[in-house]
Amino acid sequence: MIFLKQSLELGFETQFIGDVNWAEMANLELAGEAAEGIISMKSGTPDSPESVQFLEAFEAEAGHAPAFGADQTYDQIMLAARAIELGGYTADGIRDATQKAAEDYVGPSGPKAMSSERYAMYVLNWTQYVDGEVVSLQH
Repeated sequence: MIFLKQSLELGFETQFIGDVNWAEMANLELAGEAAEGIISMKSGTPDSPESVQFLEAFEAEAGHAPAFGADQTYDQIMLAARAIELGGYTADGIRDATQKAAEDYVGPSGPKAMSSERYAMYVLNWTQYVDGEVVSLQH
């Protein structure tokens, strides 16, 4: 994110918009004040009850914020566990139960679903870095 610092030093007045990696706090902190106002995409909604609960529980247990993508990894593990509960421990059972397992699942990285063609579907939201926090622009 050095280019953000350089942009600030050169006096650029630009609204930067980036991908999901730009919502990662470690990247934003590296950019310092140059990151203020960046708009990016994030899986789920950072201020949803599921996301807040996950973040608070993780920080209480680990003593630090989770790494980038930890919320998505958590959701993947939970969906795999649900598929095993529904379909058993075989590859075919898990495959066949995955769509059902995802039907009503909402985790820290948002709701999940799987199409009939077996494509994972998830929600991406616009976020902005404001005063040291990534906040949702969806209302």
